[in-house]
Amino acid sequence: MILLARRGRRRSFRPRKIFGSLSTQLFRGLKVVAAPVAFFEQISEKDRSDLGSSYSEASTFDQIKMILNITGGRVAGIRFFKTIDGKTFNNPPQTLSSANLVNKWTMGGGAAILYGVLGKAINKTSSNAGFGSVLPATSKIMSLGKSIFAGGFLGGAFDDPLNSSQGSSGSFPVLNRTPQLQISRGFSGSDPTGSGFQ
Repeated sequence: MILLARRGRRRSFRPRKIFGSLSTQLFRGLKVVAAPVAFFEQISEKDRSDLGSSYSEASTFDQIKMILNITGGRVAGIRFFKTIDGKTFNNPPQTLSSANLVNKWTMGGGAAILYGVLGKAINKTSSNAGFGSVLPATSKIMSLGKSIFAGGFLGGAFDDPLNSSQGSSGSFPVLNRTPQLQISRGFSGSDPTGSGFQ
């Protein structure tokens, strides 16, 4: 009888437990990648737009190189890859400004943090009244929001600020944009035919 009972326990299916485990793992994974994604997206968005087809038509590996060069330039004024796909990559200069600390990532992360704080208070009041928790995943969403906020905050700190007095085309100052990000599309060495161009 004991053996049959044990077998019955092994065969029992608990979808709620499995779903809960999957959702926990999903939140953990999102929390790990949230800060880096927010950081790299914020710090490189304008410069990637400047590069245009040079970025959008590049391979994934070359796009990663460009993002690393952009990040290295903005944060420390360094260039990790002098050439990308045989073309010279001119880095943007180092920048540090508070102008872009408020951005879509910090606002989104802040909203998630606010949801967590208010949600906990509402759930506590609801539980005391005998209704139980009414807002789900408050702690998880707040934790995810903190990661998004941190990444967006750091990315915004090194993102090049828009100076409208210089005139702009798109989302980035023309005076800053043109000399900062440029890929020389000619040959890296001498070109006797004169066909190299930038």
